[in-house]
Amino acid sequence: MLLNAASVFRAEATNQLCQFATILLCFYTFLMNNRYSAADLLCSSPFIWLPDLLPDDQALRDWVHRCRERPATVRMAERDARAR
Repeated sequence: MLLNAASVFRAEATNQLCQFATILLCFYTFLMNNRYSAADLLCSSPFIWLPDLLPDDQALRDWVHRCRERPATVRMAERDARAR
């Protein structure tokens, strides 16, 4: 019962965060303004690593793409790939 409640809460919280992010991304390139911030790093990372979790929302998909294609992110992905 407790696990089910946690799953429902997590799904609802995720839905609300995605709605909020979508609204922000109508006005800004990134979450906090038009500059990449720690908020973008933290919030986009789960979607970069687990893309199946990304909702079917074009604004969110474009934002995750912008976050994933930042030069530092690309360099780290290349470094991770070489280490494997």
